[in-house]
Formats: sequence, structure tokens, C-alpha cells
Amino acid sequence: RAFREKDALIDRFAIEMTVVLLQSLRFADRPDSTGANAAEQTADAVKHMQRILCAKSKLLSKASKERRTPPGWTDTATIATLCEWLFEQTGRVETAARRCAMELLYELAPYAAGSSRPAAWFAGVVEQPDGPERVRAVFEQHV
Repeated sequence: RAFREKDALIDRFAIEMTVVLLQSLRFADRPDSTGANAAEQTADAVKHMQRILCAKSKLLSKASKERRTPPGWTDTATIATLCEWLFEQTGRVETAARRCAMELLYELAPYAAGSSRPAAWFAGVVEQPDGPERVRAVFEQHV
């Protein structure tokens, strides 16, 4: 509760936490995973982060010097860059991680596109010069 009520904490950690949770879900969803219900609990945590991200989307839409950049990212962490990363994750082979990425992208895309529909964000991706090739690459990269 303390986290979701403090804008400074949300601004600094929310996007990074979401990325780390989704990366953790990739490992928790493996058949050899030793954690009982780890995938289910991690997916629940992602859904909780989804509610926070949606509620604080205005705060997270702008770049912030205080915001931590998720591991492996070179771009500034914002809702828009999170949506770009989530789109890449929709091509993953790990079922639970892929499903969570799709659900999260569907909920967050309107905040990144400035539209009330996720289709507007996706149309923006497809309309880019490399759009169709990028869409194909997302779904072929993990095969």
C-alpha cells in the first residue's frame, strides 16, 4: 500500500519493477521451476503493477531523471517505451510471460498512443517504415 500511494516511489521504480516481474515470470513458468505457484504469484504481482501503471499513467508518460532504467534498456523508461518492450515480449515462447505481456500491452497502449483504443497504438507500429517487418520479427525471433 505504501508503494502505490507514493508518487515518488512509483516514478522511480514502477516501470523497472514491471519489467523485472515479467522477466521473472519467464523463468517461473518453466516445467523445472522449483517454486510452487511462483508463476501464478508473479502474474498476480504483474496485474497489481498494471493497476498502478494505469492509475499513474500521466506521471509515467513523461521522462524523469529520478526514474530507474530497467536492465538492458537504453531508452528512457516511460509508458511508451514500456509498450515497445512489451510488444517485443508478445513473441516469447514462455506462455505465462507472453500472456501477461499481451494483457499489459492491451491495457497500457491507450496511454502511450493518446487514444482510448489499443488498436491506435498498434496501427502506429504497423505504419512505421519498418512496421510490417518489425511485427514479423517479433513473432519469429523466439522460434
